[in-house]
Amino acid sequence: MDKINKVIIVLGITFLLLVATLVSLSAHSYLTKKPNYHSWTKAICEKGICQDYELSCRNDSLLSMTLVGGAVLKINENWQDPRTLEDQNRICE
Repeated sequence: MDKINKVIIVLGITFLLLVATLVSLSAHSYLTKKPNYHSWTKAICEKGICQDYELSCRNDSLLSMTLVGGAVLKINENWQDPRTLEDQNRICE
């Protein structure tokens, strides 16, 4: 074998090893990605009453919505919620 063929073979093997390593790392990262669990409280206001709820989420999915006991507020009919509609409707983002 001449020198050029040896260089081509070495470069080919190096390229294949690099590709195999990148595929392996990508697969490992994808398979071991853990879901994002989080919870928070949110006031939900309807018909003059606001109640606090604990929202438990996994990624963007709602797992549970639990009423926080004693956290009830009666509001004036003329009261305007200062939150944007997007913030009022946000659940698990």
